[in-house]
Amino acid sequence: MKKILIISLLNAIVYFSLAQNISFKSNGHVNNFKKIDTLFFCEYKGQKPSTKPASFDSLFDNQLMQFDSSFGFTARSISEFQKKEKALKSYNRHFFTTFYAYPDGTLQAPTSTVYFQLNSKITVVNNFSKIGRMVKHNFSKGYYLYLNTEIYDNGDKVFSLCDSLYNEGLVSVIEPVFIRQLKLHSDPLFPNEWNITNTGQYNGTAGADMKVANVWAKGYTGSGIKVAVIDLGVDLNHPDLQGNLLPGYDATGNNSGGGVQYDAFNSHGTNCAGIIAEVQNNIGGIGVSYNAKIIPIRLGIGYLNNHGDISFTATDAQAVNCLNFAVNNGADIISNSWSWGGSSSAQIDAAITNAITNGRGSKGSLVLFSTGNDNSAVLYPATNPNVIAVGASSPCDTRKTPVSCDGEPVWGGNFGTGLDLMAPGVRITTTTLPNGNDYSNAYTSIYNGTSAACPNAAAVLALILSVNPNLTGQQARQILESTCDKVGGYVYQSNVSGQPNGTWSNDAGYGRVNANTAICNAIATLSFSITGPNNAICGTSSATYTVNAPGSAVSWSAYPNGIVSLSPSGNSVTLTRIIDGRVTLTANVGSGSGCNGQSVTKQIGTGLPDISQKFPRQNPRVTGVPIQYTNYNSITQYVIQTNPKPGSSQTWSVTTDDPNLQWGFTGTNNTLGFIFSGNGYTATFYGTETNSCGIDYGYIYCKSVASGGAGGGTPLDASSNLFTISPNPTTGLLNVQTANNYTFGTIRIFDKMGNPVKQFTYPDNTSSATIDISDLPADTYGISVLIGANWASKLFIKN
Repeated sequence: MKKILIISLLNAIVYFSLAQNISFKSNGHVNNFKKIDTLFFCEYKGQKPSTKPASFDSLFDNQLMQFDSSFGFTARSISEFQKKEKALKSYNRHFFTTFYAYPDGTLQAPTSTVYFQLNSKITVVNNFSKIGRMVKHNFSKGYYLYLNTEIYDNGDKVFSLCDSLYNEGLVSVIEPVFIRQLKLHSDPLFPNEWNITNTGQYNGTAGADMKVANVWAKGYTGSGIKVAVIDLGVDLNHPDLQGNLLPGYDATGNNSGGGVQYDAFNSHGTNCAGIIAEVQNNIGGIGVSYNAKIIPIRLGIGYLNNHGDISFTATDAQAVNCLNFAVNNGADIISNSWSWGGSSSAQIDAAITNAITNGRGSKGSLVLFSTGNDNSAVLYPATNPNVIAVGASSPCDTRKTPVSCDGEPVWGGNFGTGLDLMAPGVRITTTTLPNGNDYSNAYTSIYNGTSAACPNAAAVLALILSVNPNLTGQQARQILESTCDKVGGYVYQSNVSGQPNGTWSNDAGYGRVNANTAICNAIATLSFSITGPNNAICGTSSATYTVNAPGSAVSWSAYPNGIVSLSPSGNSVTLTRIIDGRVTLTANVGSGSGCNGQSVTKQIGTGLPDISQKFPRQNPRVTGVPIQYTNYNSITQYVIQTNPKPGSSQTWSVTTDDPNLQWGFTGTNNTLGFIFSGNGYTATFYGTETNSCGIDYGYIYCKSVASGGAGGGTPLDASSNLFTISPNPTTGLLNVQTANNYTFGTIRIFDKMGNPVKQFTYPDNTSSATIDISDLPADTYGISVLIGANWASKLFIKN
């Protein structure tokens, strides 16, 4: 049945339409076009000429494009087409068509290749071979169909085929592989990097920049991050770019490795690359993420179109190849300073989905597109919700419009539905192509458009990922979008459909990018640790410690003062002992410029162990003031934190008159626990603490007496279910609540030596209270509550 249907389609669609308007259906919507007669496309089988006369490149303006198994060119008139065809008379022309205008003004023409996805009910595809040669798409569920051009030799027939296959229910998605003409912008020289530091240039507002200098001060410059620039190629010889360039790709078939054609129409990609990663080398300017690497990818070659605009032509399949190359070669970020416009492309959408899903080892690459420069609606592919759509901000922190403060009345950034954020896009300083071999002036300072805004935003993403390369693409995007400044005085609304990362404005999206706030949020996602010797620092020796934040700005401190001296060096610090003691070493990563950074600590000991200071003794272990703990019910387990000096270890032994004393010491958490079997018993615990500096001794004398008996004191940790305390640890206030609303009259606080330090009294009907212990030093304390005639006790920590 399907074979008969395909044959009937073959018979039905072999005709040539002279209509000026044409359409086809795909994926549930209708694509409408209007035929034009000012631009044409011609396609030939095989490979383009490898050897040619000197006049050849001039005739074709270097615009002879190589596709998978064919090559072609565009012509702006029939007479130009005839001249070019004559030069290729020995080659087999198999396809010719006019261009068509999409409602948004984009000019696009079908090629001899169609992309489709089968209807879910269709399982047999062999009969499509009657129409052309099928090739499975790399990562989508679709196919490329290289048409039989003996039948389908012009654009009208390709449109008709697409419409017929869709209407017959054979495919769910179908579209020609279009070749499209895109407009670009070119600008003269006029230096100043206000996107990095705005001091009020160009009638702007001081501070209306991306706060990049603050990020550099924190030590983040894009190191380790790869940014693919898909454009007209990049100048591979530019001295301000060479150090940051990786091997690239040329989708035009000219084997440039991502290089550029040197003329007035092809500086666009070099402009974009410089904004991102112009090398810090004391010449020219500095890229926003100047230690990131660029993957140069050439999608097309620029030329001057009929209207005097710089344009280039490329096919949907070439754009897909560029995106795939970026993903397959490790691009973390893919920057696209161009807008396809026209009808959407299922092929490009699939390539974008592949990038954000499978890029970066399945963490997801980030794909950015400029929105366009027509002061109107956002253009495709920036309308794809999986990409970050970047609009342009002016030096006075508003959307770039024909009347914004910069004095450029001829353009405005596209805005509205689909816009995600803005970045500086007016008079941006960056690299450009040289005049001959002279690179001394190969710079421009008023590179304009959303084409400039897109690499600015891409570079800030490189800074974010250089902070934490383990972020997923979605996490990095959320950080970028949620930290934008709400500039321009626009109305920013909550819960806007498709915009989940904060309040959104029709003019500015989430707002203007703020690199500093974004990096602060990225730092907050990290977990740092300090590594170094675990031994105590003895005598006049030193020890070096490192925090796992290479390249980041790190500040070091040690508390209390006077125990060690510090010699910091980046993410490492050397400590030298001054006196014996304990210090808390703190590393703060990425603080400053409105950012708290992230702090991590390590406890370090210096000199001899200090067990005798906590558990004092006189030598021999016969006399001395005992530490007494009172056990009121003789079956409570007591827990004592023995707290050895960092770098030290302890062992404990006991002498006791309790034949059934239960006790034990856990060295991993330095906890001594014991339970008396009855009242009237004593136990003396002997501690030995050692480290690389020496040895020290201490002891604890404990006595079990009945409630109200001799011995006094309160156990440091008598487990009780009769009341609860919170918070624990506390910084000043402690809430006490009895179980079952039991009433109490007295609360006592004891230090860890069993000495009372505070007492609170209450009316007899009290069941809860909040006590203030903010004046107590930071330490471990005991709390006892007199419930009825019995005392119940617990431990707590005061910070």
